[in-house]
Amino acid sequence: MRPASFRRGHDAVGVQVDSRASSVGVRPGTTVTLSATLDDGRFSGLNGMEPEQNIAAGEYYVDVPPWGASPSPVALSPADGAFDDPLEDAVAAIDTTGW
Repeated sequence: MRPASFRRGHDAVGVQVDSRASSVGVRPGTTVTLSATLDDGRFSGLNGMEPEQNIAAGEYYVDVPPWGASPSPVALSPADGAFDDPLEDAVAAIDTTGW
């Protein structure tokens, strides 16, 4: 087992935006719903087992990835009201006013 300091975060899978977004984009001022499944159980067991942990939070970023210069994380909300399991559905209503 790896030490706790080497545990990695969860993966976001099944990321989707609702039908108000299309291949040509979103009209400014449209609120778009983002949904994703946050999964802490997606890891390789090749170098030992990594324990699953409950999801504590989720974030998304617009225009700048988390490793970029001055990222601005925006919180996701738990679909069931609480982040308290290793597998969680999360949502966000993205207001595109001013985009």
